[in-house]
Amino acid sequence: MTALLEVSDLKVRFESDNAIVHAVNGINLTVDMGKAVAIVGESGSGKSTVMMAVMRLLHGNARVEGKVLLEGTDLLQLPEKAMQKVRGKDIAMIFQNPSAYLNPTKTIGQQMIEPLLYHHLASAAKAREKAVELLDRVGIPDPEQRLNNYPFELSGGQLQRVMIGMALMADPKLLIADEPTTALDVTVQAEVLILLKRLQRERGMGMVFITHDLAVAAQVADEIYVMYGGLVMEHLAARDLVTGHVHPYLCGLIRSIPRIDGPRADLPYIPGQPVQTAGGLPPGCVFADRCDRRFDRCAERPPLMEVGPGHRASCWLVEAGVAK
Repeated sequence: MTALLEVSDLKVRFESDNAIVHAVNGINLTVDMGKAVAIVGESGSGKSTVMMAVMRLLHGNARVEGKVLLEGTDLLQLPEKAMQKVRGKDIAMIFQNPSAYLNPTKTIGQQMIEPLLYHHLASAAKAREKAVELLDRVGIPDPEQRLNNYPFELSGGQLQRVMIGMALMADPKLLIADEPTTALDVTVQAEVLILLKRLQRERGMGMVFITHDLAVAAQVADEIYVMYGGLVMEHLAARDLVTGHVHPYLCGLIRSIPRIDGPRADLPYIPGQPVQTAGGLPPGCVFADRCDRRFDRCAERPPLMEVGPGHRASCWLVEAGVAK
C-alpha cells in the first residue's frame, strides 16, 4: 500500500554570505493514512524545517534535496502553481502562533472560508455554513456570531481552535500541527490535544505533530521520530517511548523529565551544547561529544539500524547489542 506521505533522504541547507547552515541532513519518514506521527526535538534540531520543506514554504535562500511523495506525487518537482493547489486542500498546516498568522484586518469568517473559495470547492454561502459547523466542532461558543469577530476579539485558546477549524475546511488528507499548544496554558493545551486527536481519528487523516515535549508526543502520536542535528536519532512506536527507547540521546531526555514520586534529587541533564550545523556536521556520530557511552566506533556516523519491528536507532550500541 502506498503511504500517504513518504519523505526520502530530505536535505535542507540555508545559504548566506557568511555561512551555509545544514539544517536537515538526510531525513526519511513515512505517514500512513489515519495515523499520527510526532517529530520531537529541541530547538534547532530541524523538526519544523522538515515540514516547511514538505509544504515548500521555506525562504528563497533554502536549498532542498530529496523526495517528498504525497500519494506517490513528488511535491518538490511540482510547479509552484500546482503546489498552490495542494496547500490548504490536500495538506493543511496549523501554525504555532495563530495571532501571527491570522490577518488582523479580516474577520474570522472571511479567513475561514478562503480555502474553499480559493480551491473552488464551495460557494460563499456553503463555505460559511461549513465554517459555522467546524467552529462548533472545535468548541467555539456561538459560532455564527464568532465568524463576524476579528482575531483580537478572541483569546489565545480560541484562536488556536479557529486555526484548527480553518485547517480542516477543505478536508485535507494530511494535517501538519507545528507546536500548536506551546503558547497555551496547561488546561487549554490538554483540551486542544484531545480535540486534535479526536478530529484526526474521526476524519481518518494522516497527521504530523511537531513538538519539543515528549509527553505531548506520546499522547497524540502512534509513532515518534526523535531528531537531533537535522538527523533522526530514533524512530519508535509511541507506546514504547518510556520503556523501549535505546538511543543515549533519548535516554537522556527521558531521564531529565522531573518526577513527583521518589526521593528528592538533582535533576539529571545532558551535558554540553546542541551540535552546530553551520558549515556542516562534524564527522562521526553527531551526539558523540555529549554522550557518556561513546567509544571508538563513534568516530564513524551510524546509520539508522533495526532494533525491532517498527523501531530503529542511529547508534553503534545497537549493532553491538548493548543499547540501553
